Amino acid sequence: MKIAIIGSGGVGGYHAGALMDAGAEVHIVTTSRHVAAISDRGLIVHTESGSRTYHPASVTTDGTGVGVCDLVMITVKLTHFEESLENCQQMIGANTLVLTFQNGVVAPDMVAKRFGVEHALPCVTFIVAFIDGPGEVRQIGGRPKMLIGSAPIGLDGTYPILEEFKDALLANGVDAHISPTIAHDLWYKYAVICTMGGVNVLANATVGDIRSFDETHALWAKSVKEVQSVARANGVHLTDEDCEKIVGELDNYPEASTSSMQRDLIAGKLSELEYLNGALVAKADAAGIDVPLQRLIVTIARLHARRGRVGLAS
Repeated sequence: MKIAIIGSGGVGGYHAGALMDAGAEVHIVTTSRHVAAISDRGLIVHTESGSRTYHPASVTTDGTGVGVCDLVMITVKLTHFEESLENCQQMIGANTLVLTFQNGVVAPDMVAKRFGVEHALPCVTFIVAFIDGPGEVRQIGGRPKMLIGSAPIGLDGTYPILEEFKDALLANGVDAHISPTIAHDLWYKYAVICTMGGVNVLANATVGDIRSFDETHALWAKSVKEVQSVARANGVHLTDEDCEKIVGELDNYPEASTSSMQRDLIAGKLSELEYLNGALVAKADAAGIDVPLQRLIVTIARLHARRGRVGLAS
């Protein structure tokens, strides 16, 4: 397999190592500081079982020289997604699949719009991994999990390359599965993210604080129900049992948990708001669905972003 990985953060770096362990030809496209480090001494991946150093087939800031690939994995955040699509233009052949791993549900549509729906393959990953320095990532916690779409959304057919990809990951530390219900998987995770991320920002509090106060705790169920209504309008049936399960999962998060969007706003960074809760409001408007809580979340988060500061209440 010839695989290009766009981004060398926690998701990209960890899976690059796993795929190189499987013998795949891996090319990494990333920022200049990571290119310099990986070119100099390799990609270093730390896990709880030890550290490994990997040497990809190439590492570059410019994907034009990589050539056509079997798979292109885009692992950057949505705030850098459009520029990543530009960078992988020359990698896309007639049978290339572009695998998306972003939060939310807009990334596959962005790939389909640029390259055609037949190239857009959604995936969902569950991993705790982060950058530990230039060209260096650290994965902690349990075994990472990945759900790989069985085919581009709306299309049928078999894709032997995906079985090869899944088997390579399974053999090298990733609990990988082919999912025929990837649209449902995406929306389920989207409901978790919009709810935890949105309510945390709205309340300016940790998960434990929200959970300890009945009136804020009730916002989780309200948020999930709003996502459910928009999902159903988009042809994805999130069940009432799904909604209850999501709230139950949040009830078991560590008390000090904060969301990625919340942390970005606290740090003054550009957040994924417009691609997450913002996109949900846009989809609701298009379907004529009222989502007052999501609209309030977006309004407050935009204010925080405009002010350039937000902090946890003490």
